[in-house]
Amino acid sequence: MVDPLAVLQSWNELLGVVEKSPSEEAEEGDQQETDISFGQRSEIKSLYAANTSARDCCINWNEEKPYREDTEIARTAKAERENYAIVHKMVAKGGEDEWETFSIDVNSPAVRKRLSTVFADYPAADIAALDLSFKPPFVPFVHRWDKFLQIQQEEKSVVALSHLKLLQQLLDSELKESFRAMEHLKRTGFTTFSKAILAFVPGETIVHTAEGSISAGILRQIDLRTSPHNNTKYYVLKVDVVDWNGHTTGVKSDTWLLNEYEGNKRLTDLDTSPLKAHSDPEKIRLRLIKRGRLFEQLRGQHFKTYTRKAIYTETTNNLLYEPQKRKATRPVCYFLLSMYSNPIDSVIRFQNASLLMHMHTTSFKICHIRFWHHLHR
Repeated sequence: MVDPLAVLQSWNELLGVVEKSPSEEAEEGDQQETDISFGQRSEIKSLYAANTSARDCCINWNEEKPYREDTEIARTAKAERENYAIVHKMVAKGGEDEWETFSIDVNSPAVRKRLSTVFADYPAADIAALDLSFKPPFVPFVHRWDKFLQIQQEEKSVVALSHLKLLQQLLDSELKESFRAMEHLKRTGFTTFSKAILAFVPGETIVHTAEGSISAGILRQIDLRTSPHNNTKYYVLKVDVVDWNGHTTGVKSDTWLLNEYEGNKRLTDLDTSPLKAHSDPEKIRLRLIKRGRLFEQLRGQHFKTYTRKAIYTETTNNLLYEPQKRKATRPVCYFLLSMYSNPIDSVIRFQNASLLMHMHTTSFKICHIRFWHHLHR
């Protein structure tokens, strides 16, 4: 009987085929993997950052994802607290077992929907934000408190009303000091710097005085900032004003500042104040409208003729001769750049090279300032 294995071996020897053991085949496979050139392996390799190495510039990369128990715990806790209608976050105040409010987060869809009505005309409150959070001193609620109470009286949903009551429960204690400050302001007209923010209602008209000129704008947002240089505080007020850019007239965003002050000050004595706080806001409004009409008329380029004596200075061979008065008749082109920039430098500019050669700089500025004075008064 013929042995098949013997026949196969004889054929392999005849053809020159050498059989290899499993260990030899594995070793050959490893060698093939080593021989793969840089970037030729058709796979994606994922690596995970571990702790930084001894050198701060480097990161150790692991092939296995490190398990971070603290991250899993935090993710679980966040998912759990998102089930609550209202989340009250507190931070340590400094004393023993003393805590103060960091923020009040609103998760309830019913409350968010009702608050969108409360703050419908209040640009500083973004109710559509993914994470709706309010922080002390809760100025939006101070300004819209009556409306907040009104929607509770009109609410018919038991669930929505219970969620609104939870929010009011927290705010009642948080707003006591602010309500006292508002009452003091209404009674006396005076306020401290820390409470001045309560007087500025986003969406309303405020006025700003600079260089003796008064401007008006619609308040969009007010924020308290601290200077990194001297640690002083100041308010940044973002407003919408009407301006002309040389081509079109429209609304532009501007920023006004209210610097920190000590003690109590009358609100209307501040550089920036609400229009309604003044004794005669209608008078100010009509005055600004009148000036706005002049502003409207001065848009574009205008040409006038100057005919009178001008001072002429001649220089020859670096020698300055005595200034002489000569009669000058030259066209003048003037145009309005901005009502809200520096009045002396850029509100009104005159363009005429030949006229400038025949006019004294001081006389030229006097004309400039007088025209600005008339425009802003």
